[in-house]
Amino acid sequence: MFDKLKELRQMQEQAKQMQNTLSSERVTVSEMGVVLTMDGNMQITDVKVNEKLLNPENKEKLQTAFKVAHREAMKRVQKVMASKMKGTGLF
Repeated sequence: MFDKLKELRQMQEQAKQMQNTLSSERVTVSEMGVVLTMDGNMQITDVKVNEKLLNPENKEKLQTAFKVAHREAMKRVQKVMASKMKGTGLF
């Protein structure tokens, strides 16, 4: 039983180390006038918007651009996560 607890504690420590490692990773995507930066923990750290999208008649374009940029950033972060987690024994 103590071995299982020790193993669980080690896994928790590995997961925390991985989270710290991932927090330093960054991906930046540029889609349709929106530049979005996301860290390895899937937190958006920066957003830049082309000024042409910042008027009321471009509201839908801006919303679409943000969704597309976010989707692409998520895909890229997931790839980074997968490559970092390979061989850790966590997943």
